[in-house]
Formats: sequence, C-alpha cells, structure tokens
Amino acid sequence: STTITGNDRDTYGNGAIDSDLNAVFTVDASNNLTLGTNRALLVASGETFTPGAQVSTTDIDIAGTFTMAAHAVTVAGDWDATSGAFTSSGTVTFTATSTKSITNNVQSFNNVVFNGSGGQWNLKDVMAVAGDLTVTAGTLNLDAFTANRASSGGTLSVANDATLKIGGTGTFPSNYVTHTLVELSTIDYSGTTQTVTAESYGKLSISGSGTKTLGGAITFPGALNIASGTIFKADNQTVSAGSLTGAGELAFGNTTSANTITIGTDTTDSTFSGVISGTDPGDSLVKTGSGKLTLSGAN
Repeated sequence: STTITGNDRDTYGNGAIDSDLNAVFTVDASNNLTLGTNRALLVASGETFTPGAQVSTTDIDIAGTFTMAAHAVTVAGDWDATSGAFTSSGTVTFTATSTKSITNNVQSFNNVVFNGSGGQWNLKDVMAVAGDLTVTAGTLNLDAFTANRASSGGTLSVANDATLKIGGTGTFPSNYVTHTLVELSTIDYSGTTQTVTAESYGKLSISGSGTKTLGGAITFPGALNIASGTIFKADNQTVSAGSLTGAGELAFGNTTSANTITIGTDTTDSTFSGVISGTDPGDSLVKTGSGKLTLSGAN
C-alpha cells in the first residue's frame, strides 16, 4: 500500500531535483496530491494506492487497487480501470473540455460529476453509481451502456446547456428517486430503437436512427428536436413542447385513440422540415404562443 505526503519530495531529492519533481506532482499542506499538467496517475498491477486526501490528475490508469475512502478525485482526462479496482465513498469530478473516455470495469462510483464546458465523456462500459449523478457542463455520452443507480435513491441532474446522451437501445438511467432536468438542459436519445420515458425534460432531442417510442405523457418548456432519419412516435400520448425543430418524423401513433401534440409554449420561431403523420381523424397538432412554427415537410 502506498501513501504520498509532502515529505516524499525530500525522499526523492532536494534543490533542483525537487523543482523537477514539482512538475510531476505536488502535495500541499493538507496532503492533497496534484499531478502535473498532462500527467497520469498509474496504480500498477498488484499495488494498492490509498491516498490520505484529495487527488487531482489529468488521466487515471488503474491496474491495481485505488481506494479513496471519502476523499475527492478530480480527473481532467481519461479514466481507465480496465484491469483494476476502485472504491470510494466520496465524489469523482470529471473536468475535461474535450472528448475523453471512461472505462470503469463495471465498478461503482459513489457521487460522480461532469463539469467541463465543451467536454464530452464517452462510456466504454457500464458505469454504476451508488450516489448522485450530475452533469453540470458538457456532455455525458452513455453510448450503448448504462449509468443506473445501484439501488433506489439519489439524484440525477442535468444543468442548463449540459447534455445527457443515451445511445444503443437504452433508456433513461434508472433507480434515481429525483430527476432534476432544468429548462435549458438536453436529454438526447441518440441510439436506435428506444423508449423515451415520461420525464420533465428541459429540451428533448431525438437523434441517431430508428423509432423512439414515448412511454407516457410529457410536458416540457424547451425544444423538441427530431433529427433526420429518426421517428418520434408519440404512441397516443399527450405531448407539449416549447418548440419543434428538425427533419425527422413526428408520428401521432396508432388509430386506437386520438391524442394532442401542442407546440409553442416557449414563444420562439422554429422550423420543422420533417413529416408529421397520423391516421386517427381526432389527432390534433395545436400551435400556441406568439412564436411562428413553419412546417415545410410533407404533412
């Protein structure tokens, strides 16, 4: 087991050598470990690393055992625990401002925060969460994997201008008791055949390919964007959205009952160049608000 403190710099050298070591790592008076810019923390196979305080690094490569207890971890780059083990009762914060990857070896984070303007974190396997999942800035891309909570509890939150992308055949992460999706947050169903759960979305994006079927009535203040090559099937559920954009297909559903889709509550101008389809004569598209909705497709 390895513990690093401020005194370790004296163990490895002094004077000019200490200055060189400061470019690799520093340990402050509170024993917080900070790796230098573009440096990676490697926990080697067969080793156990148990820091006594916070750790900040660009990349993390865990081949051994990394035990953080309640101490915070901040990662500006990639997370790779392909052949190692990680345990924590604290918070891991990802702060990248570009595209990075997370390989978690199906292990559990406690609280995990994504907070990097322009950053995107692509999951390479399942990410289990024991506490809260927070997307403050940037995009968390689940790809074909999940970020479910291990048991019922906690909060999943997506902030203004942040995005949660759900790919594959996945649906909204499960077992979070509280869902906080503020007005300018985006949930993007970016996979193939998917179920869109009934949530209080901020903005809802339908992208990727295939048919996305709505699982319940939804009312939300932001834009509903349906990308080309996708079908958003309302499936006889009531929909109310701030505006409508995109070039895909908005389908009312089957003929068993009429339903209503209301667009325009955010009062902005928008254009939908895709198809609006429905066969029940009672289906209704209602335009409300002061903004202009332009339909330029075959409807």
